[in-house]
Amino acid sequence: MTYLNRKNMRPFVFLFMVAALFTSCEDFEEKTYEMSDVEMSACALMNDTLEVSVDTYDMAHVSPAWSGYDIESALTSNERIGSTWFDDDHLIINDIYVFTLGSDTLAALQFRSLVYEELSNTVDSVEVEFLYNASGGPSFDTAVGDTVLVTGIVNSSAYLNFELGLVTASDVWHLQFDGGTVKQNTDLKHNRVRGQKISTFSTASSGKYFADGPGYDIALESLMADSLYLVYSDSLNYLNLSNSIDAGFILWDRSGQLSKTLILNLDEYISIFIWDSEGMLVTPIDNSISMETISYCSSVKVREVFELEEEMYLLRFRPHESAVEWNHHLAIVEGE
Repeated sequence: MTYLNRKNMRPFVFLFMVAALFTSCEDFEEKTYEMSDVEMSACALMNDTLEVSVDTYDMAHVSPAWSGYDIESALTSNERIGSTWFDDDHLIINDIYVFTLGSDTLAALQFRSLVYEELSNTVDSVEVEFLYNASGGPSFDTAVGDTVLVTGIVNSSAYLNFELGLVTASDVWHLQFDGGTVKQNTDLKHNRVRGQKISTFSTASSGKYFADGPGYDIALESLMADSLYLVYSDSLNYLNLSNSIDAGFILWDRSGQLSKTLILNLDEYISIFIWDSEGMLVTPIDNSISMETISYCSSVKVREVFELEEEMYLLRFRPHESAVEWNHHLAIVEGE
């Protein structure tokens, strides 16, 4: 058997190591990583000194359902009052409902008390106080007040006419009581006035009255009434949120525009929700941020890519942290 002398092998081992080192050096090439043109456009727009101020919308006045995080249920609800006039502990929420019929201010109503039946898990009776405004004007100084106790609604519906009191289903009625659910006649519109007493209520608001219907339609009607649109897609948008929970809604009207891949960039940690014209949530096709953007454009905190069609969209921006007031920048660029 032949053995190799280790001392004799050392020069060859050294030569092999040097050769391997040179080979590795040839494979290593210095590369410069740069942002893509789209990323550079977004970064430049985000750091622009010119901005357009855009107000977003607070939906809480429509219904308390819009004040929570389960916005999906608010979007699909068909009742503007529904069972939102009392909380989970069966305590009445002290809001005032102002009803209009056409151009006339018809009545103002407040729930006073309720009897909750645990066996059927619903309301058996409710007491309401209301002001009927025969003049039809916004002032309630001469309105006629009344209090009505509605009973037995756990088994059958009851109907209220603000002028006549309790009526039957075949009569002209304004409100229907069915257990804990309260519906209004579709001819009426209403505004929910938060945290006031009907005893001191004197004048109706001049706007923001919405009829029963799907929550998504109500949101569109609300935003259209105040002309709250995101129209500056090629400028730096400075979005104002009045409250981090129930605000942040705005419309984006893409009617007449081509279907495109659009990238929304934000300088704060905020979730973006987009619903299409049928009320369906649009899922982003990408929400990643490249290492180049992280390195060279730290102002971009959120980046989401959407495929959007030629239609009206409802947008919502929800901060990840609670705050009394939020302001943030939004830059929108077209994808490649």
